[in-house]
Amino acid sequence: MLTDLISRANFLAKTYTYEGSYDVGWGAGAMVFWMFSGLASYIFFALALTFIAKKTKTPNSWMAWVPILNFYFMCKLAGKSGLWIIFLLIPFINIIGIVLIWAAIAERLGKPTWWGILMLVPIANLVVIAILAFSGNKEVDRVIRKAAKAVSFSSSDSDYKCGECGASADAGDKFCPECGGKVTKKESESDGKFCPDCGAKAGSGKFCQSCGAKL
Repeated sequence: MLTDLISRANFLAKTYTYEGSYDVGWGAGAMVFWMFSGLASYIFFALALTFIAKKTKTPNSWMAWVPILNFYFMCKLAGKSGLWIIFLLIPFINIIGIVLIWAAIAERLGKPTWWGILMLVPIANLVVIAILAFSGNKEVDRVIRKAAKAVSFSSSDSDYKCGECGASADAGDKFCPECGGKVTKKESESDGKFCPDCGAKAGSGKFCQSCGAKL
């Protein structure tokens, strides 16, 4: 009986130690995960405000990186008085403040004001901020186009090129995304000649049969 009690006590001690270690390890891992997630979210938010500041020509974009001041900077981006920061700091009222501020920012950037409501929807709010901040930016668009071409397996991407710099272009592009030159279809031995103006396949003549341009 005593031996049985000792065995049970040892078993419970080992189980407690194992579960305790497991709980501590899980808690530490969760804390690290949320810490890095919060840091990534903060950097994303600050970068977004910085890009929006460039679009709206709002000075002092460094405020986007400073806690509390970034809320004040949001009010400036929305074209509101700095006193609007009160609506962003008071619990419950800040929900309405966030909607109104981002609705005004969207309006300044030519987007629908009802996008402000989407700021209350998880994931959708990140998408809205990304569109408002990064869409229409030439450098960002160029990176996106290059990334899209890198992962694309469509043969049409390699069928067109710029007549000025020779850069590859998409089938629907009329002007080169790199230099602004006119996009033409690449010539190949099997396809023959193509018109430099309209891209139509040309015969053996000196003029395009579709638009009359000189070949």
